Amino acid sequence: MNRLVTDDEILRHLHEDRAILDVRAPVEFAAGSVPNSVNLPLLDNEQRAAVGTLYKAEGASRALDLGFELISGATHSQRVDVWSDFLETHTEAAIMCFRGGQRSQLVQRELNRNGIDVPLVEGGFKRIRNLLSQRLDRSCEKLNWVVLSGFTGSGKTQLLRDSQIPKLDLEKSARHRGSVFGNWPGGQPTPVSFENELGLSASKLLEFADIASNRRHWLEDESRSIGRLVLPKALFETLSGAKVWVLERPRAERARRLVHEYLSENYNFSDGLRVSNLDFEVRVEQSRCDIGRAISKIERRLGGAETKKLLAMTDEATREFERNGRFSAHWPWVERLLEIYYDPLYEKHLQKIASRVIGRGPEEEFRSLAEAEKGRF
Repeated sequence: MNRLVTDDEILRHLHEDRAILDVRAPVEFAAGSVPNSVNLPLLDNEQRAAVGTLYKAEGASRALDLGFELISGATHSQRVDVWSDFLETHTEAAIMCFRGGQRSQLVQRELNRNGIDVPLVEGGFKRIRNLLSQRLDRSCEKLNWVVLSGFTGSGKTQLLRDSQIPKLDLEKSARHRGSVFGNWPGGQPTPVSFENELGLSASKLLEFADIASNRRHWLEDESRSIGRLVLPKALFETLSGAKVWVLERPRAERARRLVHEYLSENYNFSDGLRVSNLDFEVRVEQSRCDIGRAISKIERRLGGAETKKLLAMTDEATREFERNGRFSAHWPWVERLLEIYYDPLYEKHLQKIASRVIGRGPEEEFRSLAEAEKGRF
């Protein structure tokens, strides 16, 4: 039957963002997934557990018999219908289970009986995970990485995303902005899913890289942890040893950027738009609680008196914002937090990386640099 056997075949499927029909149990998928995969399991969690228990007690043959029994009759028809519907709209998909063994082979066989020819990923999820990990390590070894650094709120992330230069978007993969205020709606992926997404992004960069030309590839300056996720060792070592370009922006402007980013992306607020309804009031209160919780997390470093002052400022800012819907209500406390907490931390960081800095300047200078980078190769 049709299979993706070689590394090149599997990588081509992943690089082209083709879908993967993941037939593992939901509990396996929740622990870690592959980008562009959809979980339509052969066995649900309880069925998988029952088969596993029987396998340990009585061996593979009895476990296989139970598996067939659990998905027979109406259940079998329902499963096939769901897979068929998915493949009707994802015609270039492949099937995957954990090791590319009996589950994915069984699904492939049943689909073939219904006239649907779909390839199976040889080695399954485990094979893909190992392959993407290897590709991430290889990108760290072979590519010429440069780090874009700058004070908190400089706009590093957006500037890299706007620039047509090769880069690895760490915050996008982590679904987090990298500070106590960095939570994205919906939360972060699992560590395994995070590493898989990083690996795929790095693999795509390798696919199109002219390594001999030594073209620069960009990373945003991050600590080892982004939210609750930890960068893979090889990637963090690369980030910690790479050359650095420092983006400069005035503190007041950085405060305004941070407020706009936080309120618009996390709570779907629009500057100056005061909506008189319960939903608006609920979101305002949620923002107040989230801001207070974030400040409280760094109370040990701020000190009790400064924490109390900042919390009072945020409460007043929230009341003013609820009255007029203007983001400017939050500018003062954010600028204060930058001044007493984030900027001193970055000053210390800048001293440590001073020997690696190869340039610095405002946004316009980096954009000129990015344009020159595009035309070099």
